[in-house]
Amino acid sequence: MPFDYVETLAGATAGILVLDEAYYEMSGVTGLPLIDRMPNVVVVRTLSKAFGLAGARVGYALAGPAISEALRRVRPPGSISVVSAALAVQSLSDLKGMRERVERIRSERVRLQQELAALGLEVRESAAKAPVLLRSGLVVRTFPAGSLLADFIRLTVRRPEENARLIDALKTAPLPR
Repeated sequence: MPFDYVETLAGATAGILVLDEAYYEMSGVTGLPLIDRMPNVVVVRTLSKAFGLAGARVGYALAGPAISEALRRVRPPGSISVVSAALAVQSLSDLKGMRERVERIRSERVRLQQELAALGLEVRESAAKAPVLLRSGLVVRTFPAGSLLADFIRLTVRRPEENARLIDALKTAPLPR
């Protein structure tokens, strides 16, 4: 989403605008500069993607002083486990490893897109594939019925061997025409 549009949106709302930057390390796109100028902007990030800590459930919010203080007041004690905190500290101290992981994910994403295109598929897939993928042992998350995205599924780039299973399952699925 263009930065100017996000800035306009933040200025047009009286509420809090939360920017989900789960993929920041892969995209390099951030709304962080808005925090200094717009007190209603919050940037949330995770260590799940680029840092490989999906199971640890470690994330953080970046915001101005007022929102940060409000978040501190409502955050429950022990909201992150000791193990998750230790994993986060270790991961954050290995930026070289994070950059290598990001590069592997980017490369695998390109390969996966090429494989999907070779099957005649668009990157954004039809939810009609969900039952075939599920029978192949692949979990599919669909969007709610009635939403604008109800006919889509979201695929996440995984390890090469998992993506190979996905491609194999898609090869047996009926293709939309």
